[in-house]
Amino acid sequence: MDGVANGSEERVVLIGATNRPQELDEAVIRRMPKRIYIPLPDPEGRQYLISRLLANHGVQLTAAECTAVVQACDGYSGSDLAALCKEAAMAGIRNLQPEQLNSQQVPPITKADFDAALAVIRPSVSQRSLEFYEQWNKEHGSR
Repeated sequence: MDGVANGSEERVVLIGATNRPQELDEAVIRRMPKRIYIPLPDPEGRQYLISRLLANHGVQLTAAECTAVVQACDGYSGSDLAALCKEAAMAGIRNLQPEQLNSQQVPPITKADFDAALAVIRPSVSQRSLEFYEQWNKEHGSR
């Protein structure tokens, strides 16, 4: 990274991401002056991600059911939410009879579909890992 931008008009932005910050040596840490910890999505973030992921699908959830799904996803990463939504969306398709597969009629996603998906798709980040990342951020993160 040293000597990448030799001219005063040249601008180089280097962005990196890792879920293994403990494996970064001091030289890399020193050359990355801004270290930003991005936590798991909060309830508003989970709601936004789920609604975006399912924007092109029929969803049949009441406001209370939507809130329950968002609460049940506490501890899920963005990737976990994508897998959850995919699993919930596939539930209706799996229940179609063979003769219905060509009908272009996909049943809407329901709370029961999410409940079934939640039984299969679990959070991928452990509480112990989250605690480690938060501690690493306290020691090495940007203020």
